[in-house]
Amino acid sequence: MAVFPAGLVGREHERAVIGRSLDLAAEGTGSVIVLEAAPGMGKTALSEWCRTEAESRAIAFQAAQADPLLEGTPFGV
Repeated sequence: MAVFPAGLVGREHERAVIGRSLDLAAEGTGSVIVLEAAPGMGKTALSEWCRTEAESRAIAFQAAQADPLLEGTPFGV
């Protein structure tokens, strides 16, 4: 199993999908990537890897985190 500097273990598929999205962003095609999983599955680590990768390519990166307490609130992400 691969281990990456950001602490990601075995995320080859996810890294490839995100990498393709970043390649397209570098060419001018934007996208939104949604990371959805149960608590403790590595969403934050994967998001931080994505941020680092985007910044290394000079691509804008924004992140939001949902909160169950804000469900139903406009812009309650």
